[in-house]
Amino acid sequence: LKHKGIEEFIKVAKVLRNRYKDKLIFIIIGGFDKDNPYCMDENILIRAIKNNIIQYYSWMPIEKVREILADSDIFILLSYREGLPRSGIEALSLGLPIITSNTPGCKELVDEGKNGFIVDPHNISDIIKKLEFLIKNDYIREKMGKYSRKKAEQEFNIKYILYSCCLEKLHTISNDILICFYI
Repeated sequence: LKHKGIEEFIKVAKVLRNRYKDKLIFIIIGGFDKDNPYCMDENILIRAIKNNIIQYYSWMPIEKVREILADSDIFILLSYREGLPRSGIEALSLGLPIITSNTPGCKELVDEGKNGFIVDPHNISDIIKKLEFLIKNDYIREKMGKYSRKKAEQEFNIKYILYSCCLEKLHTISNDILICFYI
C-alpha cells in the first residue's frame, strides 16, 4: 500500500545503496495487492528489485519474518497513517532501533533519540540523515536497540497491558462480578 511509505523507503534505499554500495541491504516484506485502489505503482517496486536497490518478499511464514527481523540492524516504517503497528512492536521486542513516521500509532514506538527517530515520511533527506547516523554509529545503534527492548518489555508487555486493563475496569465497576484470568 502506498500509504505505508514504501515509495519513500525505496527512494532512501536508492540513495544509500549508491553511497554505500553492497554494505547495505534493504528489505521489504509484505503483500502487494494490485486491486487495492491505494496500491503503489507496481513498476516502482519492479524497477527497485531489478536495479538491486531492495529485496522484496511478498509473503513468507511468520517464523521467516521474525528471522529476518532478528537479523536486521534497523527497522523503518514510514506510514502516512497507521494503528499501532504490530511489525513495530515486534521490532521493539527484538531490540531494534526504529525510524518511523510522526503519525499516531507509529510515533508511540519511539522515544525520540533514545530508541530511534520520528520523521516526516515525505522528508527523504531527513530520513537519510537519521538512517545514515545509525549506520555510522554502531554503539548508538546498539544502545538504542537495548532501549527498544526495554520499552517493549515495559510498555507493550501483554501481562502489563492485561493487568492495567483489569485495574482500570475494577475502578469503573460497582456491583458487577469481575472474573479475570491473569498469568
